Amino acid sequence: QDPDVLDAAAAVHLKLGNLTRAESFYRALIDADAGNVVARLGVAEITRQKGDLPKAESLISAVYADAPDDARAAEALIDICRQRGKQVAALRLCRDIVERHPESAGVRVRLCSLLFEAGLDNELCQACSALLEYSPGNAMAHAYLAKLFFRLGLFQMAVDSAAKAAAQEPLNGGIYRLYVAALIQNGDLS
Repeated sequence: QDPDVLDAAAAVHLKLGNLTRAESFYRALIDADAGNVVARLGVAEITRQKGDLPKAESLISAVYADAPDDARAAEALIDICRQRGKQVAALRLCRDIVERHPESAGVRVRLCSLLFEAGLDNELCQACSALLEYSPGNAMAHAYLAKLFFRLGLFQMAVDSAAKAAAQEPLNGGIYRLYVAALIQNGDLS
């Protein structure tokens, strides 16, 4: 069968929560091409959704080992490390991938998130600036800058950054809540 059709069917079943059907389509793709990154990551995602995080991490690690330049594999490995509470490993992995693939916006966003959570404010500022250099207008870079400025009590700067993020992602409720909070703290909205 057509691999694109199998992939689409697997993705739809996964989205609908039909894990058994999704897995059968992903397995058919893997039978046809054992190196199929999307299908292997799909099986890992199903494993994760079933609650077997160690096995999911093992599956994703194997995909990443076979395809270290595939951004999807890298992002999945970072995400599973975070989910398993391995923040240091996820941060190390993000830094390594960004060094090798500076154009990877998805990994850079994850790096910003980890740096924010770790309270590494100077490095976060640098990471957001670098993300904006590679992806001008990136809403998440502006959002993390707004969160950082808010945390530092620099409310006007938080308002400015949140406004830029909201302009890029007008339907993102989290960004708008951040924007309104910054406006309130800055005295612009009561």
